[in-house]
Amino acid sequence: IKKKKKMWNFEKLIENLKNNSQKQQEQPNIQKHAVLITTGSLNPIHLGHIEMMEMAKRQLEKEGYYVPGGWFSPSHKLYVEQKCDSLGCQYIPTDQRIQCIRLAVKDSTWLDVSEWESSPSHKSWPDFPEVVSNLKNELKLNGFPEIHVIYVCGFDHFSKCYLHFGLRIEGCGVIVAPRGSGYAVPKTNKDKLVFAIEEQPTQQILSLSSTKVREEMKKGQKVSTNLVPQAVSDYLA
Repeated sequence: IKKKKKMWNFEKLIENLKNNSQKQQEQPNIQKHAVLITTGSLNPIHLGHIEMMEMAKRQLEKEGYYVPGGWFSPSHKLYVEQKCDSLGCQYIPTDQRIQCIRLAVKDSTWLDVSEWESSPSHKSWPDFPEVVSNLKNELKLNGFPEIHVIYVCGFDHFSKCYLHFGLRIEGCGVIVAPRGSGYAVPKTNKDKLVFAIEEQPTQQILSLSSTKVREEMKKGQKVSTNLVPQAVSDYLA
């Protein structure tokens, strides 16, 4: 019998919740719980993507949340291929994009990869609200109905999709990453579960892009570890 592939891996989440529960017994402190999810081509993942998730986690912790898990959800082949065709750039196959993420987060205690959005079982590519809803539903099915799901995105996506009104999905919200110093920072609205990352990214982080990674791959160079984690660089070599 073929084993069914897990679309959402909750192992790190469950381990962190267990450890936090033990701490709560020793030092009771009422905390809200939230997990993070970000979507996108991730063609491929780079250090800037990882830092955005870490910054979002730190911000939510400042807001009083405990964040036991987070997922990178690479977009479906139908979306990414179409995008790459219009931009005239290299498309990295889904299984390779997933493996890059898996390697990038292998040493993280809380970050993981989701394969639900990119699954070939979809006849059309799922948009981000569907991904958020699916994660929320999976959490409920696994006995975690109280955990908020917070979608992590950049400022342009936040503005284009009018996310300052919130996600309008029960128990789900959004946190937006800044564009850098000199740009307006969106306002936090806790009632709508809308949060803004106050921490400013470094110029080095802002300069990172998947385009730069693909350029180094195209030249036949080993991708710099200033762009991707060592394990990803080794895999792409």
